[in-house]
Amino acid sequence: MTPQEQADYKRQWMMTNPYEVNFHSDLHRKAIAWCKENVAPESYVLHKWSSVYIHTMYFENSADAINFKKSIVF
Repeated sequence: MTPQEQADYKRQWMMTNPYEVNFHSDLHRKAIAWCKENVAPESYVLHKWSSVYIHTMYFENSADAINFKKSIVF
């Protein structure tokens, strides 16, 4: 999948109801590493600094969001 196709695909599912997980900004590197190992690049989006000390990760699939939350947040 080309970068343009990935961006188009992400835009498409982000307009529906993405699964959202908030996490502390200190866990940024751990979160990115987990996503790279466990989720397809077109299936997640990171929104940095969505609040004070908070980043938000959006997932296309609920299973990915649940596994991310179990592995990173708690």
